[in-house]
Amino acid sequence: MRKDNSRIKVNYKCKIIAQKKHISGEVVSLSDGGIRIKLDKFKSMNGLILDIIVHSEFGMVLTLIGSVINQLDNEIGVSILGLDKSSKMNLDKILNQKIPISLDRDVIVEQDQCRILVVGAGGGKILAQLKMLTQLEDHLGKKLLDCFNVLVGVSSGGLILSLLLKYRELKIVSNILEKLKTPILFNLIPFYSILNMTFLKKFIHQEFDCILPNSEHILCLQYRDYKTGNYESLLYQKNNFNLVDALHKSISVPVIFGLTKNYADGAVGFFVNPTEILLRLLRMRSQLLEKQSSALYLDAGFDPKFTESYQGDILSQLFWTLKMTQRDSILISVDRILNEFIELNMNSYFFTYSKNYDLFFANDIIKAEAEISSKQKEFSEWLEKNYVV
Repeated sequence: MRKDNSRIKVNYKCKIIAQKKHISGEVVSLSDGGIRIKLDKFKSMNGLILDIIVHSEFGMVLTLIGSVINQLDNEIGVSILGLDKSSKMNLDKILNQKIPISLDRDVIVEQDQCRILVVGAGGGKILAQLKMLTQLEDHLGKKLLDCFNVLVGVSSGGLILSLLLKYRELKIVSNILEKLKTPILFNLIPFYSILNMTFLKKFIHQEFDCILPNSEHILCLQYRDYKTGNYESLLYQKNNFNLVDALHKSISVPVIFGLTKNYADGAVGFFVNPTEILLRLLRMRSQLLEKQSSALYLDAGFDPKFTESYQGDILSQLFWTLKMTQRDSILISVDRILNEFIELNMNSYFFTYSKNYDLFFANDIIKAEAEISSKQKEFSEWLEKNYVV
């Protein structure tokens, strides 16, 4: 049971999107972990996912994703599952009795179509992700940034897409990421993290402690607050936020790298698929209701037969368990998206390795690259069949 701190009484109007319906309500109390809403004639069930838009006299101040946890008469209690950085800042201001800012024009999709590219968590799968993106670019016959205006990433996927937004060329990104092939460094702090991520944090600081070029593209990075349990998303557009802190949080794999300021990799838990949070946030800003939308989601995993034959070390088994759990969660999430966002044309592809390669070791890098090359044809055939430009 997570803590629910700083609950205060409020009187804010809100709109809820649930089961393809729009319902008006009134927020009667707020905390950093939950929200209580007064509704008339609304029958709900525990566990139902809601998208909640909260308005005050200052305009739209919060966009929250929540799950119903209890009902009493004409009120429902909702646990907050996810929110964006601007909403997080406003929520903190409201709880501290300060005036929040409006979110009305926080991020804008400027083209007629919302075209979304999503790259999931990879960790040691970053080579496969780069190879898939290169094949995708060849298939499209154009640069990726000319074909997609919304980029969504978590963990290694977020790092790749952030570099792409900075350098605009996938080939440059691939060359830069060669720097990450470094000898393994073990941490000296037991029960905190297995590996030392100092070199990775230094790399991110060097690359992103700067002002990125102005762009109409939206970049969404996902991470998770382990104190409240909330998933948070940074929606980056036209230099409105610094990426260093968000990337540090997004790559902080629990146990493996440890936490960053109580934040962890956004590919752990319920919303392992970053597409779902982004779609809900954009819909609450009316970005998806008015535009023709499409999404391409790329992720990597292991062959299910991996456990039957492989008797590797504990670290490898841990990676495998995490990834298989994620794969199930991703598939469930994709089903939810297809069910709820009927206006969206979505395609998903999962690259599968036969085993868990540890890309901190040169031998495994060679084997992983060989397996990626052997499966290029499979991905190309999938693109030809499922992803028509």
